[in-house]
Amino acid sequence: MGNGLCERLNQILLQILGTMTNEKERDWKSYIQELVFAYNATRHNSTGYSPFYLMLGRQPKLPIDIFWGVSDGNVEEPDSNKFMSKNMLLKLQQSSHSTGKSQDMTKSPNFFT
Repeated sequence: MGNGLCERLNQILLQILGTMTNEKERDWKSYIQELVFAYNATRHNSTGYSPFYLMLGRQPKLPIDIFWGVSDGNVEEPDSNKFMSKNMLLKLQQSSHSTGKSQDMTKSPNFFT
């Protein structure tokens, strides 16, 4: 039996790779790092947060953000590590709760009807 989360990630990466031009598609291995970063920087419906945020406690600062002077309006400047720890714990708990609700929906017998 396979790992469902891993299989889902592989499916998404294959979909993204499928959008590449033929020239880039031949050298797909060179783009995996950027594709995984893009995936990790994107908010997921199941948690409400990006994996990057859940791991590091902040959104990534992308080159295009710097170029355009865009800042994340939700940036929180922590006063201390204690604040950051409490804030991250809260976000992880919220994420876990959201994921559990999402999984319960897929187990529901009426999910596909």
